[in-house]
Amino acid sequence: MKQNNVMSTENTGGQAFPTRGEYGSDYGGLTKREYFAAMAMQGLLANTGGVSGEKGQTWYEKTADESLELADALISQLSKSNL
Repeated sequence: MKQNNVMSTENTGGQAFPTRGEYGSDYGGLTKREYFAAMAMQGLLANTGGVSGEKGQTWYEKTADESLELADALISQLSKSNL
């Protein structure tokens, strides 16, 4: 898997649950990337095998990294298929 998990800030997939405020202001909330990463993390943590960190990395850092990688992959695939 890739290292550093830095995705372009332009390609976060947009807002997951955008809402319009009382005076027309937008409340962005979570981006799709953040939402997808949270869902991926939930699945990884539910796995009884767990995630083990690599050298110099804790298991929770590794879980966060893998969650972001899965979110990025999903956004990439969705943008290809225009869903």
